[in-house]
Amino acid sequence: MSYTIVPLTEDTREAYNLFLLHRSDTLLYASLPFKQFLERLLVCESTYFLALDKPDRIVGVLPLMVKDTGIYGKIANSLPFYGSNGGIIVDHSKGEEEGDQIRQALFDAFEAHVKAQDCVASTIITSPFENHQPWYEQHSHYDFVDARIGQVTLLPPCEDNAANRLLQIFEDPRPRNVRKAIKSGIEWYVSHQREDIDFLRKTHQQNIRAIGGLPKEDFFFSLFEKVFEPSNYALYVAVRKGERIAALLLFYFNKTVEYYVPAIVEEYRTLQPLSLLIFKAMEDALRKGYRYWNWGGTWMSQKSLYDFKKRWGSTDFVYHYYTQLYSRDVLDYSGEEVRERYPFFYTVPFRELRR
Repeated sequence: MSYTIVPLTEDTREAYNLFLLHRSDTLLYASLPFKQFLERLLVCESTYFLALDKPDRIVGVLPLMVKDTGIYGKIANSLPFYGSNGGIIVDHSKGEEEGDQIRQALFDAFEAHVKAQDCVASTIITSPFENHQPWYEQHSHYDFVDARIGQVTLLPPCEDNAANRLLQIFEDPRPRNVRKAIKSGIEWYVSHQREDIDFLRKTHQQNIRAIGGLPKEDFFFSLFEKVFEPSNYALYVAVRKGERIAALLLFYFNKTVEYYVPAIVEEYRTLQPLSLLIFKAMEDALRKGYRYWNWGGTWMSQKSLYDFKKRWGSTDFVYHYYTQLYSRDVLDYSGEEVRERYPFFYTVPFRELRR
């Protein structure tokens, strides 16, 4: 069967959104608000490919962002910004053979577009719920492949004793952490207020710089509340004796909660305020009918981070980065040069770069 591949337009936005919501496991990253968010945040261009088997019926999609870096060349990701999952999403009612045909049609359009844009490299980052790794490895023409451990807590069905039900799926010391925070007199609330977002920004940046990491910039914190509806995000804030001591930014789409930006005032870390926020946010999510709590990707080498997420009852879902290289000049750069020249876009695995 043949499929028509067309780009997303204003006229097909509603059909695109309905296609995403037809599956329970589609993530925030493929959503239209996140598309607008990336375009404005990264100043890049998007092409979202739609596979049609009839003039008005979408059976598959593939989102793509391309950044023109000037003299360093264009870079393509599906999708960029801290490992946002992209990849090919196919109508789950299609059988394996037809699904593979849809994947091939979308990938061919993706590859043709990337070549026409004269990109130096392209990367597809699959969803943690994607189970078609063999297809990608046989058909995606990749030069490099990298892997991450996606960790997802499968939220239990909502019951009257939601709090106890959650505590039962956590591993020690998480239940003790939550109880300690409560005994320490920590209170919490949900906010969309600018002063609380500012607290999150400042504390997050302090936390990440203290460990030598790359924090999210000011523009991120001023932009997301302009792009996303209040129903698409929530900021949980912990307070003790009237003072803010921790915060947690979450995004919501379809049936998934995205654990996105945690922050904690260092001197209060031992009181476990972040544990209380996670627990309360999970409890709220469970009652609202969400099914997945997505902790995001973890490097294979990040043992302590992996353990932190695992003890919240998470399940492992390995996903992959498939990179195709069109200019080997990229391999002559250092890791620092790659970050500077292709900010927030994945280029190649750092192990492949000049030391």
